[in-house]
Amino acid sequence: RLQDNLTLYSVNPRTTLSQLLINEKADKYVKEDSSKKIYLGYISAFEAFLKVKSIPNRLSAINGDTLTDYQQYLLDLNPRRIATHLNKIKGIRTLINHANRDKEIKANININSFVAIRDERSKEQKKSKQVPLTEKQLLAIYNYTNLKPREVEARDLFICQCLLGQRISDLPKIFKGEYPMPAASADAP
Repeated sequence: RLQDNLTLYSVNPRTTLSQLLINEKADKYVKEDSSKKIYLGYISAFEAFLKVKSIPNRLSAINGDTLTDYQQYLLDLNPRRIATHLNKIKGIRTLINHANRDKEIKANININSFVAIRDERSKEQKKSKQVPLTEKQLLAIYNYTNLKPREVEARDLFICQCLLGQRISDLPKIFKGEYPMPAASADAP
């Protein structure tokens, strides 16, 4: 389990990436709590890989070959989630680069030999995960009744968004009041 009150002033070779992120020094690189949670997710996935491959979970064990093996490991798990894999690898690389540049941390992790895969899919292929629902499918979702009150509200909002053609990314804008609403005209009833 991750320690909550860890303070490191220099990195010893046995330090883990999760310890490095929780380090007070990481606050200057990852300021938002939500971003820290994302990075912790990236680190958890990376640490799971290290465990499966019996690689010590230490900064001293990380190098370009380790990242190359991690990339292949992610692709073997799910070859269709290229963008997600690239985000995970980019997050790990970002933490390593910050640790390498920080004069107090001095991680000295060499990842120069690592070459990230390229997402060679066309725009259409990248958007192929967007699957429109038919009216019959929406009706089946609407008629499902074994739901808790909050689930009913989420279901109804989802159905409404589908029927209005809104994206899921519009939802936070609506709740924050940042969604542009057309002005009511004088002719409107």
